[in-house]
Amino acid sequence: MKARNTYIRSAEVLLPLGAGLDAAFDAMEAGRCTWEYRNVGPEGRRFPCMAFTREQKKAIEKEGVSFLDALLAKVSQMLLRKMECSSFPPDTLLVFCTTKADIEALELPSRQLWHTAAKLAQQLGLAPEPIVVSSACISGVSGVTLAAQYIRRGVCERALVLGADLLTDFVLSGFYSFKAMSAELCRPYDASRDGLNLGEGAAAIYLDTQREGALAEVLGYAQSNDANHISGPSRTGEGLAIAVRNALQQARTGMEQIDFISAHGTATPYNDEMESLALESCAAGTVPVTGFKAFTGHTLGAAGVIELAFCLETMRRNRIIPNPRVKDPDLGGSIYVDHPLTEKPVNKVLKTASGFGGCNAAIVIGKIC
Repeated sequence: MKARNTYIRSAEVLLPLGAGLDAAFDAMEAGRCTWEYRNVGPEGRRFPCMAFTREQKKAIEKEGVSFLDALLAKVSQMLLRKMECSSFPPDTLLVFCTTKADIEALELPSRQLWHTAAKLAQQLGLAPEPIVVSSACISGVSGVTLAAQYIRRGVCERALVLGADLLTDFVLSGFYSFKAMSAELCRPYDASRDGLNLGEGAAAIYLDTQREGALAEVLGYAQSNDANHISGPSRTGEGLAIAVRNALQQARTGMEQIDFISAHGTATPYNDEMESLALESCAAGTVPVTGFKAFTGHTLGAAGVIELAFCLETMRRNRIIPNPRVKDPDLGGSIYVDHPLTEKPVNKVLKTASGFGGCNAAIVIGKIC
């Protein structure tokens, strides 16, 4: 069977930064982010986190429903309104992407990941058995890739990809134990970066085979694993470079045709240096690179879906968001991270992600003109 073209029809986000893609992107253009301090560890150290405010939570919460379930239902309904539809076609495949989800309640059968996905699929009237993708911090990109593969091969006609992760004490204590968190607002791609900020949120992306009215086409994708360390990335970036090269090859696109790169950008010393070396080795030195986690925090498995939604909005507006708080872009590899807010045609975008265990993912999308 001939491989079919796969298109992204719509996308939506629900974040502390803003309820909706337009609101969140407007906030980033203005250089704003929403954050609060959380006390972590036995000493009660204070770390900034991009968390939902009490008022934002009240607007999402539903009585008798877990916050995760309410968040997923809310972002799904937001996407339906954006698509001007009352419901998704029943044959839509649901792909749920997360790293930890509602981990503090996982001892309850009703909060296990497969149960959350199955319950949401039932609520949305979706017939296919849903798929849960939980592959560390590449989960979101991996889930969109999986959906695109299924559509491309004729396994399904359309797919709804949801990404969500919550800011919990378990997640906070875990990253604290790795000494990976910054006590200040994080600085992706700055030489003085000292760690990440954690965040929470959700996003939804809808894919099908219909070019008319679509936002973008999925042109190529790839994954790799450098198997370097359980938590540390390969110092050379070769694993990520393999994923990028293979995604570009499948897209039949050279790096010179890429207008923008949304990279992982956690602001940890090793991650940003590894990315810079990987992208430099793929000849990305002059392509603007942005790490959206400076605005959203690291939303773990949801990050890939959220940031891919931002890529779609970047293409729609033809406006590239700068990296805030970058004063010295000395990274190891030479990449273009100190760019200003830039207005230019953005027709092809590369999105990358990396995660614990050495996993890497890359996806190339092209604007429908």
